[in-house]
Amino acid sequence: MTPAGGKPATLGGFAGQWLVLYFYPKAFTSGCTVEAHLFAEATPKFKALGASVVGVSSDDIETLKKLPIIVTAQGGRLL
Repeated sequence: MTPAGGKPATLGGFAGQWLVLYFYPKAFTSGCTVEAHLFAEATPKFKALGASVVGVSSDDIETLKKLPIIVTAQGGRLL
């Protein structure tokens, strides 16, 4: 998996941590956009509980870079 920053991440990199992993089929569709925004808004709450939030899509990284809010694999930091 490659977060928005382009540095590869693996599930093993989250070993021993809580992880909220969600999947969405395609960026820029109404349901997926709403879902991504809701997870982004909730990220500080998850982080306060010690969890990272990672969204997974089959879209290529160039498409994902166009999203207005991207949650990276590094502790839910927003770009």
